[in-house]
Amino acid sequence: MPTATDAGRGRGRHTLAILLGLALSAVLLWWAMRGLRLADVWTHIRSAPPGPLLLAVFLATLTFPLRALRWRILLRLHDGTPLPLGPAWHALAIGYMANNLLPLRAGELLRAFAASRLAPVRMSTAFASVAVERVFDALTVVAMLVVALLTADLPENIRFGELSVPALARRIGILAAVAIPQYQRYTVRSQASQAINAIRPWQLGLSEFALVNQSLPATDAVTDNPLMIPGINSLDEVDNCNGIVQNIAYESAGGTAAGTTADVTVTFYARDATPEVGCDDAGLTEKLPNLSENLAGETLTFRATMNGNGVLTWSIPPDGDGGSVTNEYRPRL
Repeated sequence: MPTATDAGRGRGRHTLAILLGLALSAVLLWWAMRGLRLADVWTHIRSAPPGPLLLAVFLATLTFPLRALRWRILLRLHDGTPLPLGPAWHALAIGYMANNLLPLRAGELLRAFAASRLAPVRMSTAFASVAVERVFDALTVVAMLVVALLTADLPENIRFGELSVPALARRIGILAAVAIPQYQRYTVRSQASQAINAIRPWQLGLSEFALVNQSLPATDAVTDNPLMIPGINSLDEVDNCNGIVQNIAYESAGGTAAGTTADVTVTFYARDATPEVGCDDAGLTEKLPNLSENLAGETLTFRATMNGNGVLTWSIPPDGDGGSVTNEYRPRL
């Protein structure tokens, strides 16, 4: 039970933290304003119109709670709940303060570290959410650039080489408009490629089985005895930390002839699923990440074809024959 002495120590540490924070703020403020004459700064502040100045301060400050709310959508705790607003706000403020003083936007790294200290979330997860946030920011800027280039009334008499400024702007806008969906397809394929890691034990186990036995087992044999495949303990076992694969199914007629095939099919979770998947030795768990609607609930088949020497060649059949994920989102082996 806490004693009065423990409470006093706690208050003392809290007071010391406040004093250190004020001292650090004073040092950093001095560093940011070094070389400036305070009299000149005050003169400019007094001569500035108070209305627009206060409005600018208000709008600039308003971005922080909006960014904190957006970050809560991207960053989840281990139980799947959003990051609390308090830690999100404090970590965001710390990160942007550091960005104003440190080079190479080092404040983003500090923001992820602060989030990992203020809430039960790993730093790697927090940093990944910051990276996703930056991607969204970049896509937004590119989209605004596309609109500006396609709608701007630019002078025709200024030219770059053989192209006028409006023609060049339109071409750049069209290229950017094409690049955005291409990037979106790339991100979906990158997410789908995580299924390759999930079936890796099956690839290794079946390759070893085929090489040793010069055959591929039939579906019923594997269902009755999954242990016959080296490294596979259970058909329900899915070794994927990212948690996007719900189950793995095996299907084959079996046989010893060259050209015998076996299908290993993964099924992705639905978007509203919240499975807990162990991700490290500490037993931490994370909820299902935001799956693309082009993958959620869909299937993807990996096909092994055996040659006459028992060596397997793996491929992903086209859609319709190899699961329901369409060709444009299928990863490459």
